[in-house]
Amino acid sequence: MDLPHCVVPLSWWRWDPASWGRRWVYRTRLEPSRQSGTPRSVLRFDGVLTGATLFVDGRSIGGHVGGYLPFEFELTGLLRPGGSVLAVVMDCRWGLDVPPCRPRPSRPESIDFYQPGGITVR
Repeated sequence: MDLPHCVVPLSWWRWDPASWGRRWVYRTRLEPSRQSGTPRSVLRFDGVLTGATLFVDGRSIGGHVGGYLPFEFELTGLLRPGGSVLAVVMDCRWGLDVPPCRPRPSRPESIDFYQPGGITVR
């Protein structure tokens, strides 16, 4: 996956918030470091619109809400020697009462910009 990444293809017009307003899952394999001294393994995100829950080999390691805020998770000791599967479950639904969304009954069309779900980088 190339970053930054949006969950749906976008054009310059006719954006449809309903096309990205659900939960999405990204999966990738992670290998532990093979260096001696076992350095720390930290996974850092610049932002995920608008919430994320992370799983390593099917076990939840935590979550974060707030689409424009960076966050990180410690992976030291969680990765298996042969590699592990990281799953990022993104909640891209509107109305989560989490910035940048607005509380109900507001809808995506009630603002003058859109924030499609995805993983951002600075």
